[in-house]
Amino acid sequence: MSNFLISLYLDEDVHVLVADLLQARGFDVITARDAGQQTVSKNDKLLADDQF
Repeated sequence: MSNFLISLYLDEDVHVLVADLLQARGFDVITARDAGQQTVSKNDKLLADDQF
């Protein structure tokens, strides 16, 4: 079986508990809160997505 690495970026519309649960299952997750992007516009977030 192949192992796939999937990194997830969750914006402020997704509850942080979801991120915690995914991380507990071994997923690589970063939230808008973790990235300091809570007050950033959606367009600016899309431009910054390639950093994650």
